[in-house]
Amino acid sequence: MTPTIREVGREAREALLPLMEGLQAVERAMEANRVPPSGIGPHLDRQLDLMERDGGFALLAEAEGRPVGFLIGLVVEDADLYVLPENRRLGAVTDLYVAEAARRQGLAARLMAEAEARFVALGLPRMSIGALAGNAAARALYLRWAGREHAVIYEKPIGAETTGL
Repeated sequence: MTPTIREVGREAREALLPLMEGLQAVERAMEANRVPPSGIGPHLDRQLDLMERDGGFALLAEAEGRPVGFLIGLVVEDADLYVLPENRRLGAVTDLYVAEAARRQGLAARLMAEAEARFVALGLPRMSIGALAGNAAARALYLRWAGREHAVIYEKPIGAETTGL
């Protein structure tokens, strides 16, 4: 059955939480600095707060009545003064996850397309999404979607035992 996608709010927190935990488990396997999946509830609550405050949205994908994917889209302000004022507001996909059983069926692309349509309807000039460097599948999807990379961020643990160039 093809999953359906609908917009949800805070009332769907309990349906969103296991999906957010799934996303956290994937990311924690790539980055040790992530909290355990069982501790991700406060992040979800913060995202829902920002969504309500700034006019964003949450999308829930369901198959046969079961949650199988989600996306959170926020309206954010780019604080960088080198960006033209008319381009500083943008849509940011902050969280996107598809459960393993529902992957490779185009659901993530459908969620992204729905988010893009919603951001367009809000009059935003651009949207963004980030991925961990080690998440090759997500990066490939996002590159196909965007057609280009916008920025690459490098991170290095620092301290007494690290070396420079």
